[in-house]
Amino acid sequence: MSGAARERAGEAGFSLIEVVVALGVLMLGIGSVLALFASATAAHRRAVHQTQAAELAEWAIADIESAITRGAELEEVVSAPPLEVLRRDWPGYRVEVSFLPIAGETGEDEILLRIGVIWMSAGREVRRDYQQILARRSSIRD
Repeated sequence: MSGAARERAGEAGFSLIEVVVALGVLMLGIGSVLALFASATAAHRRAVHQTQAAELAEWAIADIESAITRGAELEEVVSAPPLEVLRRDWPGYRVEVSFLPIAGETGEDEILLRIGVIWMSAGREVRRDYQQILARRSSIRD
C-alpha cells in the first residue's frame, strides 16, 4: 500500500469530537424548534380565549338588548341579567354586567352597557371589558 493510500484510509469517517459537536448543533436546533412550538401554542391559546370572550360578550349584549327592547325595565335587567344560557354553555368564563344611564340629546335615554368577561389562564385571572350603547326601548341598530 502506498503512503497516500494509507493516509486516506486513516482519515476515513468522523472523529469522536466531530460527532459530539454535530450532535450538539443538532440538539440546539431541535431545542429552538421546540421552544418555538411552545410559544406558538401559548399564543394560540391566548387568541382562542380572547375570541371566545368577544363572542361571549356579543351574546350577552344581544340578550340584554333583546330584553330591553321587549320592554324590560332597566332595574329588572340590572338585578338579574338574562345570562343563564351563557353561563351554562360557556364553562370557565364569568360575565359581569354594569349599566350607566346616559341622557340623549333627543331626550330618549340611552344606556352604556359594560360587559366584563373573566377567565383563568395559566393560574391567573384574565379580564376583558367590552362596551355598547343601547337605546332604552328600541334597538339603535335599526
